[in-house]
Amino acid sequence: MHQMRDFSPYAVQMRSALLVATVGFVGGCTHHRPLTELSEVVGGELTVETTSHQRIDARAYPSADGVQITNEDRQPIATGEIDEVTEIKRGRGALEGGGIGALGGIAAGVILGFAAGDDPCDENVERDCYYAFTAGQNAMIFGIIFGGLGGLGGLVVGAIIGSRDVYKMSEGSMIQQIRPTGPPGSVGGVTITF
Repeated sequence: MHQMRDFSPYAVQMRSALLVATVGFVGGCTHHRPLTELSEVVGGELTVETTSHQRIDARAYPSADGVQITNEDRQPIATGEIDEVTEIKRGRGALEGGGIGALGGIAAGVILGFAAGDDPCDENVERDCYYAFTAGQNAMIFGIIFGGLGGLGGLVVGAIIGSRDVYKMSEGSMIQQIRPTGPPGSVGGVTITF
């Protein structure tokens, strides 16, 4: 038997809020800034893409010649073989994810609160109106609740995904900023520059 979809205002609002939350949670932040020396990424969590399009988890360590990028087994990776360097910062990702999640949650909560409208109140029944809120009060309450949940979810997801600085090696071992990218496995990415 064919089941009808629920197009009630409440169901549409909930699906819209879920869509906003999902988009906010899976987006990652990628930053592009010039990197003039490899010493800026020493000690950081790196992913290196080689000229043969291999992705390698790596670290940068100080060496007698300046900075050496190595794979997880501390085997050096020749600078000429490196096409891109991505530095992953989990702490900054957590802060950015928390902020983005909180803002998205507040926006969704305010929209849902206003859409819910005024709560019904029967003034003939004692205490019936005590928990009845106006649309504005509902917007504020929902905004606080959804903002907190969105911020908490964004904090966790941002820490897992991390914030990324992406650089491309150019000729002469100079490094320049490159294209926007999202987290590994994502279909799209969000670039916020500040």
